[in-house]
Amino acid sequence: MPELAAAGLWTTPKELARLEVELMRAMNGQSAFLSKESMTEMTSKTLQGASTGLGLFFPDDNLEGYYEHSGSNLGYTSEMCFQLKAKKGFVAMLNSSVSSNFLNEMEDIVSKAIK
Repeated sequence: MPELAAAGLWTTPKELARLEVELMRAMNGQSAFLSKESMTEMTSKTLQGASTGLGLFFPDDNLEGYYEHSGSNLGYTSEMCFQLKAKKGFVAMLNSSVSSNFLNEMEDIVSKAIK
């Protein structure tokens, strides 16, 4: 089901994980694709009191901890969660509209393991 705008991202878990690895490299100033300054801006809160950066969410309100981003369309659900300092994380995509509870539980388990 083709979607437009933000819901229109067509990718695979492997490609999304490669992007996240590159974001972690950028945070350490080791990316040829993205500057450390850009990554710092992406991981800075967009509004005071908010738990969001530019496309990234910080559930623990801890920019030193892990970040995540999820998505869903009719028939699909996805979740990614990464810990910048530990350089660990996961990406999961499921072909189900009702799998968000499963992915939220998986994120809780993995985020605790990688902190």
